[in-house]
Amino acid sequence: MDNKDPSAQPDPLQRKANWRKQLVEERLHLEDRLARNDALQRVMRVWLVDRPDVVIGAYWPIKGEFDPLPALFR
Repeated sequence: MDNKDPSAQPDPLQRKANWRKQLVEERLHLEDRLARNDALQRVMRVWLVDRPDVVIGAYWPIKGEFDPLPALFR
């Protein structure tokens, strides 16, 4: 028999919000975050060189996300 009180457990939405907050904090405090960002931008520039696409979508990075924009403005 399970003795855990279900009311003591956060609901799934709260667990997801807590997990997201924890992961954002971890990402913001990565020691090599900027170096990783630069490396990904270099890879993206190489990938973009021979792309035949006329339009490529991107996002405005928030909360320490990878910033693809410098690679696209080249």
